[in-house]
Amino acid sequence: MSQENPIQAKAYLRNIARLQAYIRENDYRDGGWLPAGRKMAELMGTSHLTYVRAIKFLENEGIVKPFANRGHYVIPEILRCQKIGLIFHGGEHVPFLWHHYTKSKEGYMSDVSAIVETLAENHFDTQLIQMPSAQQAFEIAQAYYMKGLIWFDPQLKDCDAIRAYQQCKDRLPFVVASADSQVIVSGIDVVKQETTDHLCQRVAYLLKQDHRRFLFQGSYDKLKASGALKQITQAGIKFTRHDCFEKSFLNMHELCELITAKGYTGILANGHMDIMMYLFEALRTLPEKSKPEVHLHSKAFIQVLQTRVPQILAGYPKSKILAPPDPSQSSLGVLAVQALLGQIRDQTD
Repeated sequence: MSQENPIQAKAYLRNIARLQAYIRENDYRDGGWLPAGRKMAELMGTSHLTYVRAIKFLENEGIVKPFANRGHYVIPEILRCQKIGLIFHGGEHVPFLWHHYTKSKEGYMSDVSAIVETLAENHFDTQLIQMPSAQQAFEIAQAYYMKGLIWFDPQLKDCDAIRAYQQCKDRLPFVVASADSQVIVSGIDVVKQETTDHLCQRVAYLLKQDHRRFLFQGSYDKLKASGALKQITQAGIKFTRHDCFEKSFLNMHELCELITAKGYTGILANGHMDIMMYLFEALRTLPEKSKPEVHLHSKAFIQVLQTRVPQILAGYPKSKILAPPDPSQSSLGVLAVQALLGQIRDQTD
């Protein structure tokens, strides 16, 4: 099967983008006739054949309609397909779309469904753009007829290209949404959730249970950065790096040795199902009176473990498996769409 030369493909997309720009800049909002094909090719600085390919693309996109004896008529904007481009993660061709354990305030467990549904409620369709590089994704977005673009959960490697696109004068309305702290502080404009750190909420809940000696399954630096360490010290508890456990599941026996040696009564546990499996497997070997309370991420996570993989928690005292009340916050997907709609309104005012 023949493949198009990438240089030719780039030129093709640029010509489509130029044609789109011509329609936007020459006020075809209420429709109207384009100049003759050869005149348009001259205005775009390209060959007539290249122009024909570009206009054919716009026909397929439902932006222009051909008439044999008259040329091409630009369809009024209110009658065109209103769609938003959507990029996930690093633009992989086969993206993995995960869901949360708890529903957002709006009732969504998935940011993907939140984006698609919120766009639909505002009369926009969605077009996925998954390309090997950020630059290619932006070129595709400019070529297709889109009202705006959302990049959800980009990778750090794409932030330079995103920053450059955000600074373009002729770009589409564009929103980046992320919960990744590295992306948030990278210097690009990012939509993020404004919430109290969940780790602080978990520590507060653990302290309410009157624990004075407990183990944190995770990084001391993360505990400090979140503000949770300050909570612990303000409660009069001496807590050091030695009270944190960062080793893999292969070393869970060491965790049990720490519990026995230091008399921990609670564990602030972190990790997915695989980590939980090895954690509880190790904890079950402890004498009944030495088994600590295990504080998990959320009540919803406990429910998932109980229903999907009940063997993980089997045999461990139910009274010692706890979690704080599930946090209720707006979906990041909804926040991203709201921010984009604001940009679109500003552009049309």
